[in-house]
Amino acid sequence: MNNLNYYERSEHQSIGFRQRRPDFAEVSFNILGSIRHPLLVLDYELDVVKANRHYYMHFFSEPAQTEGRSLFDLGDRS
Repeated sequence: MNNLNYYERSEHQSIGFRQRRPDFAEVSFNILGSIRHPLLVLDYELDVVKANRHYYMHFFSEPAQTEGRSLFDLGDRS
């Protein structure tokens, strides 16, 4: 095998890996789901992006009541 073929094959395999790798958000949400304690993911303005199911079970909440709201408004049920 000459060097040109080796490099071409390596580049082809690398492109295949990039096409198959999972999305960052998908991986992070899978990790979030595996944590057994209540957990919130907040953005830079302290709004809730995502919560794990243990959060919803512990605080008797649902995604519609939590996601997109400010951290400081979560206890306010009005």
